[in-house]
Amino acid sequence: MNNREIILRKADASEGEQVARISRASRQHFLPYLPDLHNIDEDIAYFSNVVLKQSEVWCAEQHRALVGFCAFREGWLDHLYCLPEYVGCGLGAKLLDISKQGQDRLSLWVFLRNERAIRFYKRNGFVKISETDGSGCEEKLPDALFMWRRDSVTNDLPS
Repeated sequence: MNNREIILRKADASEGEQVARISRASRQHFLPYLPDLHNIDEDIAYFSNVVLKQSEVWCAEQHRALVGFCAFREGWLDHLYCLPEYVGCGLGAKLLDISKQGQDRLSLWVFLRNERAIRFYKRNGFVKISETDGSGCEEKLPDALFMWRRDSVTNDLPS
């Protein structure tokens, strides 16, 4: 992937289907152990009618095709997904940086089995706050709450 070909921009309200397909492709590739609780039509409805209406959503686009996205709101990163072939090239970090802008802290949930994501978030300044047994989430899999704080980043910078 050539980073100069990637455009980062706010999502359009009509892009629910593309966003849902990226989420589904990424989850199926990297999280094959997750139960498939919803079909693609339900995913599209969720992203179109909930995520794109309640969150700020930014997309990564290459050659007019969406290849990744993040969805966030005050204090929370709710979604960060890239197509599998775009993982590991810095695109996720760029989307994460967008979600951090204007935030003093940002929290997120990640499945404990998702070791790759946990390493990614730790590299990007997140720390684990707590773990659950998964009984509170739809997938019923153990997860962890991670948090990033702006002050913890700036305090670590050399003078």
